[in-house]
Amino acid sequence: MEFKFYWVGTNGQSYGLSPKKAVVERDKIIMDNEELLFDDVEEQRLEGKKLIIWLSNKEHPFMKKKLNDDGVICIEICKGDKKEAANSITSGMIEKKIRKSMETGEHVDVTVCPKCGVKRILENGTDTLIHCANCKSVYDERTKMIKIDSDKYGICDKTNLFGITNKYRMFELYFFLIYYSYSYGTLSLSMAHVKKNINTRLRNDIIALVASIVVGYFNPLGYLIILAVIFNVPTSIYLRIKAHKNLKLITDQKDKDLVEANTLMLKSDAEGAIKIYDKLLMDNPDNVGVKYNRFIAKMSLTDDADALKGEVEDFLKVSKYYEPFNMLW
Repeated sequence: MEFKFYWVGTNGQSYGLSPKKAVVERDKIIMDNEELLFDDVEEQRLEGKKLIIWLSNKEHPFMKKKLNDDGVICIEICKGDKKEAANSITSGMIEKKIRKSMETGEHVDVTVCPKCGVKRILENGTDTLIHCANCKSVYDERTKMIKIDSDKYGICDKTNLFGITNKYRMFELYFFLIYYSYSYGTLSLSMAHVKKNINTRLRNDIIALVASIVVGYFNPLGYLIILAVIFNVPTSIYLRIKAHKNLKLITDQKDKDLVEANTLMLKSDAEGAIKIYDKLLMDNPDNVGVKYNRFIAKMSLTDDADALKGEVEDFLKVSKYYEPFNMLW
């Protein structure tokens, strides 16, 4: 299996103008004419077009020319089937683990997402809910039932809370005296985030535009600021219009309650948010996303690890492989 890719940082920034070639073979992957054996791969995860590979040895020779620390390789697939690439690597890792299991007697479990078909290896059994890093859905491995459909729900890129999310295209232009930079990309933002922040963003951009025009009248350098703000104001208007439209589409009371609870979290009212999360969990005790939010709320109220021990154990019973939760530790 072959595909083309760019080397990228874990923050998504691309390095290099020309794409590189990768070939996945039975026991290794060859990237940019360098071999990486599956024996040296600890884990891999597909996030959109980005493929992240963790190496078992952080001092591996393959890391010398790469751009990320801590034994992480990150590439962006630009040509070829990303799902097939991820599954080919996973298949190689599965074969590696099966070979080792024959020597040690260790059992190897594999799961396949019922929505997108991407494979992953389960280390400690399958009696749990699984979070698919590719399509962001959560499903029950035993029944193959989707518990959280990523087309409607997800983790907000700004607040790190589970909720109703939508994709927003963002463009920002920054001026720092004579230096400028820009960012462009798509963010998955929750309704709670846009409800709390979108009006403030638009207001601040308009104030900045008026202020920069005044400054520009007295100092030509002010026109550089005007240029930056002029580029940013349309993005704020677009976000405001789309957010208003999406908020009007929320009609289900449970969805409204979830948005309200997440909005309370953003206002630092964790106790109020927990009351609503508890109400939602009474109707659906296996909603791993709401459990995740409730745990974040609990964490914001105390730094005592012992006090959270029971919460962690309860959460892990249903969400051992819920990756956003694992990122908290």
